Amino acid sequence: MIYSVRKANNNINPEAKEKYYPYPKYANRVTLQEIARDIALASSLTRGDVENTIINLIDTMKKYLKMGNIIDLDEFCTLKLTFSSEGSDTPEEVDHNNIKKTKLVFIADKKLKQELQDISFTRLKSQE
Repeated sequence: MIYSVRKANNNINPEAKEKYYPYPKYANRVTLQEIARDIALASSLTRGDVENTIINLIDTMKKYLKMGNIIDLDEFCTLKLTFSSEGSDTPEEVDHNNIKKTKLVFIADKKLKQELQDISFTRLKSQE
């Protein structure tokens, strides 16, 4: 993976000296169609079959998440909805209006995390 170097301020301590940090340099944004093409080449399915399956997977996951389920995608991740809320003085005062913002939580599988640790990093050559 390629990285560039950027200067950044310390947001916690604005008086602290600026430092330089590595920053990921992404190669491309890979689309659903590209992923479907690659999967189709490695299987007996057509690109259209794969795209349709992925779209149906996304729609089905949305349904299960809205029902309050946790989705376990084996060696990839676990997905769940959570939310932030405001407190009330008594339990009787708590209702849906206390819920302020929903969040989708992605928890990478341990095997996936381990596999992604084996990455080599290359510094982007400066254009100075």
